[in-house]
Amino acid sequence: MLSKVLGRPRRRETGLGRDAALLYLSALASAIPDDNTFLAAVAETEGPLSGRLQPLKKAVRLVNGWSYPVPAALSAAAKTEPRDELGELAEKMSKAVNIGMRASSLVSTEYEKMREHSQINFERAMERVKTMGDVFSTILSSSSFLLISFMIASIVFSGIDPYAVLALVLGGVSAGLAGIVYYVYRVSGGGSLLNPSPYRPLTVYIASRAAAPSLIAALAIVLTAAALLPLQHARLLLAAVPAALIAAYALPALKVRRVPAIDEQLPFFMKSLSETLGSVQLPERVLEILRLNDYGALKRYLERLYLRVKSGVDFFLSLRVMAGESSSGLLYEAVEVFVESLRRGVPAGALGRRLYDYLADRLAMRRRRAQVSSYIRGILLPTSCAVAAILGLMDSLYILLASYSSLAATILPLSPAAPPEAVTRASMVMVTVFSLAGSLVLHFAERRSGIHLCLTFGTLLLSSALTFLAVSAGTHMILDTMTGYARSLREMVPS
Repeated sequence: MLSKVLGRPRRRETGLGRDAALLYLSALASAIPDDNTFLAAVAETEGPLSGRLQPLKKAVRLVNGWSYPVPAALSAAAKTEPRDELGELAEKMSKAVNIGMRASSLVSTEYEKMREHSQINFERAMERVKTMGDVFSTILSSSSFLLISFMIASIVFSGIDPYAVLALVLGGVSAGLAGIVYYVYRVSGGGSLLNPSPYRPLTVYIASRAAAPSLIAALAIVLTAAALLPLQHARLLLAAVPAALIAAYALPALKVRRVPAIDEQLPFFMKSLSETLGSVQLPERVLEILRLNDYGALKRYLERLYLRVKSGVDFFLSLRVMAGESSSGLLYEAVEVFVESLRRGVPAGALGRRLYDYLADRLAMRRRRAQVSSYIRGILLPTSCAVAAILGLMDSLYILLASYSSLAATILPLSPAAPPEAVTRASMVMVTVFSLAGSLVLHFAERRSGIHLCLTFGTLLLSSALTFLAVSAGTHMILDTMTGYARSLREMVPS
């Protein structure tokens, strides 16, 4: 019966994390000490924050509609939500109210603890991600030699199926890289550079929604071509597909290039906006005062905000439109907390100080994340190109080795080697897998957006593919010229 009253738990993709919800709750708690009034204010919350506060909103429904005591309502609502949402906080609030502690006091304590633990855990996570970047580079460097070594072993030692060797090497390397990608995904935390606002630019919206299908389609085309199409067409698609991906996502990437510069201005902007609004209380006058300051990349959006408010558009709606147009995920969080807090009666001055501290913490973490991702990017691109060059060289050498092994087969019985075409296809698959794994590791390390993931994958695959094709064609031409006598020798050897 309880599940029917509360409804089934659902995860809501609002773009707002648990930390933003705790910031909002702590702002309410600072202005509303009474538990019943505090929970009533939470129940009135609208917008994206509403989806993050479901345990507390369900508790209010149980108190008002079913006459539950506050502790019992909080405990019952907590059991219907995942532990990684605010279900754990609701359970703690239930225990705190049972022993006579105010729920608002607990919320303030939990928020301060969250701030401290977030910084400590984030620093540890970034150290692990950096270590995984080194491990990833090592695997890339050794896997190409692993492929060729096992192929040579399959020729020299009889009884070894060369196709089984190819499958085992590709499967083993892919599994190892997938394990690293998953580990980085788990420890790197969440977040996104961009927001999911309905007011974001159309180009950014379309590109963000199409990022995952585009990446999957590009990967499927390249792998299918490497496995089934003639080698000439497969080589062409290996370079053409990532080039098309880069061309498709270059414009959306340009549209959001100002977002990091906008975010750097946010702590001072939100603090100035809150403190000025607390003293002036007229939005149009507040914005006139703010326009006197220089907020860098945020200035153009501030001008649009002022024009909308001056023309009679609601101030809070104008703020949400501004956050959406900027594409900034951090501004989106700050505006949602700002709007909902002011609507619930939180003093603007105190709210501004909390927003300043919260945004400053997030920017400090982002700078640390940028350091780690820059380190990984610095070793990823050169290593990928070097491995692609090695694969291209090994591909040409294997063709020569297969030719000489066929000459010696009449004298020294060797196991049949895989055709050079199969090794070429396997090398192309490895180049693609390396590029995908590298782009995913970098994506989870820097946590920007799907747009940047597609652009990174396209860049890595295109540079690796061009390197592989150039080295393979060049070395094959040189080796074919240097070993031209092998063709005449083959004609003299009895079949």
